[in-house]
Amino acid sequence: MQVVVGCGPTGSALAARLDSESDQVAVVDLDGASRHRLPAAFRGTFLEGDGVNRAVLEAAGIQHAEVLIAVSSSDSTNVVVARVARDVFRVPHVVGRIDDPDSVRFGTDLGLTMIASVRTLESGDVVSFMVAAGSLGRLRSFLGGRWPQ
Repeated sequence: MQVVVGCGPTGSALAARLDSESDQVAVVDLDGASRHRLPAAFRGTFLEGDGVNRAVLEAAGIQHAEVLIAVSSSDSTNVVVARVARDVFRVPHVVGRIDDPDSVRFGTDLGLTMIASVRTLESGDVVSFMVAAGSLGRLRSFLGGRWPQ
């Protein structure tokens, strides 16, 4: 089970890819209208709600998650969600995005795996993290066959 918090361009693309690989995927976003970013054939779960809310995360299945990816539009939300996933729910593999590269230390000082930007995220770092974690061995690349170095 993978949980993606944030259904913007990055979150929806990750969720669609995970879903196409036959993984169980739950997507959480504050804006219910962001559901339209997911493909019509998306088989996962979409929940409208705040990813910081424990009940919302539980409804998404976080207690069974192997991976949580926090890619909402809020850096602070991503740090809080990543920390809650790791420390409260004991999700084995957690990664979050921080759009402001100067703020990456905010999350990493807490011992969290944070990616500094959308450009970095799209370069395949999340996929490498997930593959290294062993949870997505089937996933060859988020970028069409190119493995990040």
